Amino acid sequence: MVIGAGPYGLSVAAHLRDAGVPVRVFGEVMGSWRHAMATGMFLKSTPDAVDLSAPEPGGRLADFLRLHGEPELTELTPIPCEVFVRYGQWFQKRYVGEVEPARVVCVRPDPPGPGFAVRLDDGRELAARAVVVATGLSGLAHVPEELRRLAPAGPGVGAPVSHSSQHTDLSRYAGRRIAVIGGGQSALESAALLHEAGARTQVLVREKSVLWGTVPEPDRSWARRIRGPRSPLGTGWILAAVCRAPGGVRLLPPRPGCCCSGARCGPPAAGGCGTGSRASYRCAPRAGSYGPRRPVPPYG
Repeated sequence: MVIGAGPYGLSVAAHLRDAGVPVRVFGEVMGSWRHAMATGMFLKSTPDAVDLSAPEPGGRLADFLRLHGEPELTELTPIPCEVFVRYGQWFQKRYVGEVEPARVVCVRPDPPGPGFAVRLDDGRELAARAVVVATGLSGLAHVPEELRRLAPAGPGVGAPVSHSSQHTDLSRYAGRRIAVIGGGQSALESAALLHEAGARTQVLVREKSVLWGTVPEPDRSWARRIRGPRSPLGTGWILAAVCRAPGGVRLLPPRPGCCCSGARCGPPAAGGCGTGSRASYRCAPRAGSYGPRRPVPPYG
């Protein structure tokens, strides 16, 4: 059983079904990408870093675009979120098949055997020999208590405080003064969309300045390509191994963190490169468009 129908859940399910393993997939296909992203948002990643893992050639983002007669997306092309959603839906139909939209609310060991008892939100309870949890970041949105006090009824679209994942349409804030707290891609993309919608937007970060990803260099020499990835979120040895040869992951040593030995496990909060996202492309060269940016002290 696979819980989650986002990029990782669909990729795992595709390989399981190709291997002849009976599998049931639960969740809404590309749900968080459809309902927790503002309309018009761009991805931070380069095309090579957003390919879902298919068990056979022909399942990459470039294949989807070519099949539908859409323009190729290069390392220097921003990827619209809606394109990624359509790609995921196409991948599901081609490689995964049926996905049950029910939500899993509980997974517990099944005492009679080695498997699990899985309860759905409609009251059904199923048995599974193995469970793969691929729910992504859904349900992990965090608003600090110091800010939650400004919204006694809870953060939300109509409240004074909200989380970026609660918005799909930011045009409602046209003409209003909005503070965006955070320096990651969702914060900076939201700020750009707010600015485009006519809001007076101010970005607040704890760092001395906003960080931006480096611009990919498509014309690098082969020696430089071998030494490292083309961009912080582009292809590299680890990503190449996982995305192009997922079967090789089982050969890695069974110890936590083995993929991160001697390396930083994740990039810091930052916006996409100068041509990789609307936020940096339109506003990094003209920082004044957002109003002044200044560090903020720790909450409390």
